[in-house]
Amino acid sequence: MLFGWVSLEQRDGSPSGKSTIFGRNGFPIGSVREEPGLDNRWLYFIRVADLDASIKRALAKGGSMRAEPMAVADGRVAVLDDPQGAAFALHQTAAATRGVP
Repeated sequence: MLFGWVSLEQRDGSPSGKSTIFGRNGFPIGSVREEPGLDNRWLYFIRVADLDASIKRALAKGGSMRAEPMAVADGRVAVLDDPQGAAFALHQTAAATRGVP
């Protein structure tokens, strides 16, 4: 257990591979994804209030889109690369998506 993180969920995203979501106190923090032909890697999530506005801001600062926004069980997620090529995910919770503070 790293920093108190535990496995919260495992997903089989065939054909893109399997991923394990890690978190602490029931909140997702990051994931490890196993993709055929690629090294395993960390993907960290940044919780945002407005996913679309956050994507625009990241793209304006030199980021690039890796995976378009998608609905997930607990909201919406998009995966981007920073200007140096490091991947990160932006996550808008389901409550924020519905406009709940």
